[in-house]
Amino acid sequence: MRNRKKTFVKIVSAKPNEAPERHIIEVSTEAKIRQLVNELGIDPSEYKFKANLRKFTRAYMLGINL
Repeated sequence: MRNRKKTFVKIVSAKPNEAPERHIIEVSTEAKIRQLVNELGIDPSEYKFKANLRKFTRAYMLGINL
């Protein structure tokens, strides 16, 4: 299983007597894909179908039985 990559976002909280803090937000790959599909206006079920087709085609070409 892959670890989620931590992305730094420019959100800073600062107090007068302390150093500024940078907040780390974890974003999953699935959430990123969902956001891009929504922004591009693609039907999510159609995208999922095509993604599965690509996955099984690659596996077939490599000789992997899923």
